[in-house]
Amino acid sequence: MIILLVVGVFMTAGFVWLLRVTSGIESSFGPGAQFRQFLNNAIGKIFPSNLIGYEILLPFIFSWLALFAAVAVHELGHLLAGVAARFRLLYVQLGRVQIRPPFHVKWRQRGLPGATGFTAMVSVDARKLRLRALIMLFGGPAANLITALPLAFLPSHHSLFASWFIVISVAVGLLNLLPFRSMAVISDGQRILMLLRNSRQGERWLALLRLAADRSSGTASEKQSPEFIAIATAVEDDSPDTVSAHTIAYAVAFEKHDDPEAARLLEICLRHSGCAGPALREAAFINAAIFQAERRKRADLAEQWLAELPAKSLFPQSRLNAQGAILQAQGDIPGALKKLDESEAMVLQLPPSPRREASLRALQKWRAELQAMESSTVEAT
Repeated sequence: MIILLVVGVFMTAGFVWLLRVTSGIESSFGPGAQFRQFLNNAIGKIFPSNLIGYEILLPFIFSWLALFAAVAVHELGHLLAGVAARFRLLYVQLGRVQIRPPFHVKWRQRGLPGATGFTAMVSVDARKLRLRALIMLFGGPAANLITALPLAFLPSHHSLFASWFIVISVAVGLLNLLPFRSMAVISDGQRILMLLRNSRQGERWLALLRLAADRSSGTASEKQSPEFIAIATAVEDDSPDTVSAHTIAYAVAFEKHDDPEAARLLEICLRHSGCAGPALREAAFINAAIFQAERRKRADLAEQWLAELPAKSLFPQSRLNAQGAILQAQGDIPGALKKLDESEAMVLQLPPSPRREASLRALQKWRAELQAMESSTVEAT
């Protein structure tokens, strides 16, 4: 995504330069003249020829500042449109900075690369979800174009920052309207196209929005809507949505102790994990490790799956759970309980939320099972 954005920015700048070169054929009055005047001023600001010393760095510095500003405007557009369309904000992330309501700011060690952003929102209900999702999706590109284009037509002398912001904001808005997928990133335009086509992929994404809303509110996995689970898993393709949908369905089957179904869903997650982002991919490997250790009693296979994780895991708490499951499979109940204590300590450091409480309940349930196993072992000896 960041590569496409950089390419788009320079293509837009090149287009600006080309229009400036050919500006002699433009009319000398009306909006065309105003736009030509902006192009002449902008290209002179973006690529000045009279800079000396440290000033040579200014275009690069202001271009990055403008890029962050354009991304922030884009995410703010999603946020405002989403709130208007009855979506609830989970968080906004810009690079490594994550903001959660009401206004909790956190520096994330596993932030987004470069000047990229993401707005996580969930629907408060299922009424007219398709239309509301379209409004939320259009909000980001619309914000970029609405803030940039009027600036371009203002009859004023644009600063270096303003000139870069106009070019980059237009590029961000237009690029996000293009239907494309790059690795684990699906553009706004691709989502919009899915929904307008009324495709099964669009239905899947709407179901995922609903399931995500339930999970964020602390709904236990086994209580997730079977209807939405069925819609979300009806499509299997090489996409992050396939991995997300089958991960949720796997959690439901796992909690219900439907091991054959859980194994089938987990296999689909692993089969398509290559097209998912690092977080989804790691979650699939950790799920595989826990499943092999707890349900198959194959500590050796579980250790192989954990070996696939990077040294610095994105989910250290889940990794502890997997290590505890391996120790349990090896018969080391005290060691498993120690891992559980470490995992619980990490969860307690999280801010209060329904998801946090659900995690604590799951750990308490596991603790009770381990303690019962430990007691039976003591009695047997």
